[in-house]
Amino acid sequence: MCCQIPPLSDEWTDSIYESTIVYVPCGTLDAYKSAEGWKEFRNIREWDATTGVEMPTISDDDVTVEADGRQITVKTDGRNVRVRVYSAGGSMVYDGGEGTFSVPAQGLYIVRAGNHTEKLLVK
Repeated sequence: MCCQIPPLSDEWTDSIYESTIVYVPCGTLDAYKSAEGWKEFRNIREWDATTGVEMPTISDDDVTVEADGRQITVKTDGRNVRVRVYSAGGSMVYDGGEGTFSVPAQGLYIVRAGNHTEKLLVK
């Protein structure tokens, strides 16, 4: 799902505003062009994220998700799949590949590896 409402943005230097192309989800160009922090960019373009390229498929047997303290380990049998971890509130806390990483606090997390989704309680 793409961001339909522009998130808060840091302030940048004039050279960044001039030279950076910002790609935003289709249908959100006007929102970004009028949003604080985004409207300063000189080159904002809409981008259709539907490319026809699918994520690699992965079966439940190919995924191992474990927690040890505030460390989460995700193993995907060496497949090159995207791993995303969300807090119970919906904030993304990790976006990358398989491996071990820290989460900010105890709680419930949603781990997505390819097409595999799992809930994980971090104590």
